[in-house]
Amino acid sequence: MDQCDGLSFVDSSSIEVCKKYRISMNKVFAGIAARGKTTKGWFYGLKLHLIINRAGGIVKASFSPGNKDDRKQLELMIKNLFGKIFGDRGYISQKLFQQILEQGVFMVTRVKKNMKISLCLCWIKYYCLKEHGSVQQTVSN
Repeated sequence: MDQCDGLSFVDSSSIEVCKKYRISMNKVFAGIAARGKTTKGWFYGLKLHLIINRAGGIVKASFSPGNKDDRKQLELMIKNLFGKIFGDRGYISQKLFQQILEQGVFMVTRVKKNMKISLCLCWIKYYCLKEHGSVQQTVSN
């Protein structure tokens, strides 16, 4: 595991254990895997949660059942981090922002369509749009 360098990116990826019609026959991940929903649809399996640094090195990683909220898992993973963390819209939560800010970490996410924009800096847009792909690439590798 790499060290946190003050600029981190967080994301989760689904790991499908088996197809829908084989869920009742699955014994290997029984009790661990669960049905979850992504933007692409439903799956049965686990979620891989990653926090990576600017260089693409994995700072923290964890697995959770497919139905666990990404924000709950981030609360557990945030210890011993500092600086700024960039995430997608799935991590938007006022309560989570406050908890993370109390630990000295600033969370940056894209805004939802129905949100009022209170802070919009060019460099935040740059990192959210350009560097978010590095998390996806790390998961793929």
